[in-house]
Amino acid sequence: VGVAQDVRSHAADGLDLTALCVGELTGPNVKGLVDLFQEVGKRELRLLVNSGLVVGLALGLLQSGCSLVLPRRLGGAGRNVTAEPER
Repeated sequence: VGVAQDVRSHAADGLDLTALCVGELTGPNVKGLVDLFQEVGKRELRLLVNSGLVVGLALGLLQSGCSLVLPRRLGGAGRNVTAEPER
């Protein structure tokens, strides 16, 4: 009975999952770690690029629309910067 309790109380000391994972993904096995990061990062990068394109397009359209609708108030497309100011 004493040996079983002793083994149970020290079982976590012999099984360190963090050390096992680090040992498997470093040293000569670093290519596996690089492959893991590339596979996971590929999806996230694709999401960032696509969302950036959509948000950038929407903001560009909004900005050009405001420039056409309110040209004089916002200094947009209707404003002639070379002409003398109106009095």
